Parts: sequence; structure tokens; C-alpha cells
Amino acid sequence: MIEDVLNPQSVSSSAWSRVNAAEAIPGVSTPASATLWEYVGERAYRLAFSRLGLIPKSACKLATHVDEQYVAPFYGRWSTNLDMFNWVLSALPGSSGAGAREGFFASSGLASQRPPASPLRRLWVSVRVRVYMWGLAQKIRRSRSQSKSRWQRGLQELADADLAAARQVLRGTFDHLIEEIAEQLDISTIVVSGISAALQKIAARAGSPERYMDLISGYGGTEEGELTEDLRALAQNELSLQEFVDKHGFHAPADGQLSSFSWREDVSPVRELIRTLGRDGRQRAPHAGQDGARLRRLETERALMSKLSLTQRIAARRTFARAQKFMPLRTVTKASFTQTFDLARAALRRIGVQLAASNQLDDPNDVFFLSLAEVLELPPDPRATVAHRKDTYRRYSALDIPMSWVGVPEPIVHREEAAQARPEGSVSAAPQSVRGIGVSSGTVDGIAQVFSADADTSSMREGAVLICHITDPSWAGTMMLASAVVVDVGGMLSHGAIVARELGIPCVVNTAVATRVFRTGDRVRVDGTSGTVSIID
Repeated sequence: MIEDVLNPQSVSSSAWSRVNAAEAIPGVSTPASATLWEYVGERAYRLAFSRLGLIPKSACKLATHVDEQYVAPFYGRWSTNLDMFNWVLSALPGSSGAGAREGFFASSGLASQRPPASPLRRLWVSVRVRVYMWGLAQKIRRSRSQSKSRWQRGLQELADADLAAARQVLRGTFDHLIEEIAEQLDISTIVVSGISAALQKIAARAGSPERYMDLISGYGGTEEGELTEDLRALAQNELSLQEFVDKHGFHAPADGQLSSFSWREDVSPVRELIRTLGRDGRQRAPHAGQDGARLRRLETERALMSKLSLTQRIAARRTFARAQKFMPLRTVTKASFTQTFDLARAALRRIGVQLAASNQLDDPNDVFFLSLAEVLELPPDPRATVAHRKDTYRRYSALDIPMSWVGVPEPIVHREEAAQARPEGSVSAAPQSVRGIGVSSGTVDGIAQVFSADADTSSMREGAVLICHITDPSWAGTMMLASAVVVDVGGMLSHGAIVARELGIPCVVNTAVATRVFRTGDRVRVDGTSGTVSIID
């Protein structure tokens, strides 16, 4: 019997969310993606949390039941165990499990079944976190440099690799992915649950809680900021296409899916984007928005400091310094594991070519419908396995599941089918507004352009309101053109929120239904402070 690797979990009683996982791994995973994420993901979570003292070393052993896992696939969609996260993150000093969970997953409404951490455990974690933070920034920068050189070296090795050599390159990515994802989790945990909570308290103590968003943006030094600047330079012929691909070619329209073609394999999305930037965005320099965000943050820091007591100002200065040091690193760690993930993608494609050449597969891309173990050691009948997995993949792609739930999700009609409820040009069939989470302040009126998760965004016009289901780093260039961004999925520190704040444009996330409610051509108002998006014409 062929194993269902896309929906293998047993009955669960935990609370689950797709918000954070769906951003990294959009849509239904192919079996190769699902099993690679399963192998590296669970190990990375346990490694990261044990280093911070959030779990004992004995808890690093992999779970035997889904309720004890941090991540699991449901109908091919990756999801996160909120109960496990609540228990772990409640031990962080200065924050609550629920507050951290809201920052990560925008899902504070689901109650946890696990008790919060004891005061003694929180004290122990506070010591471990402070010690671990000392060398973390340097470690992350060093890891980023290593991922770049490893990617370039690995691609060269794969150019003429035989089957055994390609499998060896693939195996070599596993431990690096575990370490890089663990670093991303470590920095995210510190930023989301520690620094962000402290910044929020500073704004509240100063009597201006609404200025919290200005405090978590404008730090610069982000990988996405560098990507948008290079796209502008490429559009203005200040950078060659080859130079751009050599630097950013590991990105793909869906970074977290192995079967997606990255920019180094298919440069056409970049060509379309720079044509759009050259036509509409020549005068629109991304650093202008970033400079504005930085100035707003510095002005907000000064304004809040003037309202604090002497003791509070001393503590606030320390928090502002930590934020300056650690806030940009979340995108650096994500770029590291995304680049290593692309090396795994390249190794799998080379393996697929070799298996097709030896007549063991019909098509090189069939390799993505094998599990990781089956890629390394073929099953008795690989063609039958591929056919069965393709059928399962098609069935799950025709379904959808909620963004959060308790227990096991109930499959629902796919969002693309549900979107047909409002015909093009119809207004009466849709609500006049939707509400989400305001994550980048400001109000903008503009013409909507609505894109599905896998859509070609080359038609994006400068000044339009970008409305999409989810974003990843490959959307950074499209966001450069937008006057505001609305995303179905996300939280305060999700990718779309971070980039929008750095660009200085309003952003609303976690609407769940914006891509179904609005149509391209609608005139909408985006209020990034209140979190509302409304049709005005």
C-alpha cells in the first residue's frame, strides 16, 4: 500500500493554524516538499527551542503522536500546533504564550489546552535567552555567508553530477536546513515574543499604543530591501540580469515548494517585472519609503521617550538598541534557508533527469511526487507510486481547509471555486468591506488589483492596491509598485507586513476573504491603522 505522505496524521485534539506555515509553504505540497519539510521542520523546532531553554533536551526526541508535534500536514497543507507553541512561548519572560501566538499566527481566539509555564521555568529561560543572544547576530551573519557560497558551489557540482553525486548533494542540505531554520525560529522567537512585546509596552506606557507599528519598522538591512533595490537598479540598467540572478536567483514564485521553478531556472518572471518597473516605476526608488519608515521610527522613539520616567527611559534605550540589532535578522535567516532549499530543489531536478534518462521515471519532474526516502532509494514500482501520488495531489488541490481549527479540519470548497460567487463587475454580491489586522499605518484610496497565490503579477500597475492571498520574498518587486497591500493570510510580523512597513505603505493582513470579496478594478480604501478595506466605488 502506498503511504499518504500529504495527510498522514492520526486524530488530533490540538488547536492548529496555517497562518505562519502557509506563508513559507503555500498551497498543497508535493510529496517531495512535504517529506523534506517534515524531516527538517520538526527537528529544527526542537533544536531551536532547546537552545533557548524553552524545552528540556529530553523533549528534542521526535514525537510519536500528532498532538506532540509542532508542525504537521493536513490535506497537503502545512500547519502549526498552537497548543505546543503556547506551552513553549509562555515561558518567555516579558510575554505571554497568547501574545506571542498572536504575533506569529494572528490566532489568539483559540484557547490552549496546555497550562502556562511556571515562574521558575520563566526565570531559567530568561537566563538562557540572554546568554544565547550574545553571539547570535554574528552567528546568523556567518551562516548567511556560508549559505551563499554553498549554493553557488552546489549548483556547479550538480551541473554534470551523476545520480549518486546528486543524491549526495541533496543529503548534504538536510543538516544545513535544520540549523538555518532553527536560527530563524530563534531570532523570530526573540523578536516576536521578546523585543516586540517590550516595544508594545513602551508605546502603551507613553500613552500612545497606536504608535507601536512605527517602532517595529524602519530598521533597514533586510534581505527584501536589498532585493527591491536591486530590482530598481536592474530596471534602470544599473545592474545586469546575470548579476541579479547570481545574487537572487534562488527565489521562486513559491519559495517553499520544491517543484516551483526558481528565477535561476526561469528568468521570465523577472523580465516581466523589470519591464513593469521600467514602464511604471522608474522614478519610484524603494529606499525613499525605507528612509521615511526609518525617520518615523526615530521620531516616534524620541516622542515616546519624552513621556517616560527616567527609569523607563533607561530600559527603553536598551530595548531600542536590541531592536536595531535583531529586527532585520529575521529576513536574513529566512534568506539562508530559502537559498539552501533551492539547492535541494536543484539536486532533486538533477536526480529527476537521471532517473528519466535511465527509464525509471517518465518525466524528470515526476521526482517531486516521490517521498524523500523514495528519492534516495526508489520503491519497487516508481511509476505506480508517482501515478498514485499525483491522483492524491489532484484530490487535495480541489479542496481547501480553514486557516485555523481544533482537532482535524473539515475540508471545504476550494477558494477559487468560491470566488466565482461574485461575477466580474458585480458589487451587490459582495460585502462593502472586510476587516483584518492593520500592520502598516496610513490610509490610501486606489484601484484594486487582485492576484491568486500562483498568478502572474506582471500586469501590476504603479499606484494600484495589491490584494493577494499570501506573499513571500518573490513578491517584493510587485509590492514596490503598490500604494497599499492587502493579504488574506498573515500577522504583525509576517513577510508582507514587514516589507510594507519598510516601503512605508499601508498594509492589512489576515482578512481571510479579501481575494474573494474584491475584484480587479474596484476602487477601495485601505486603512492600515484600523485594519479595514472598503469598496468606495
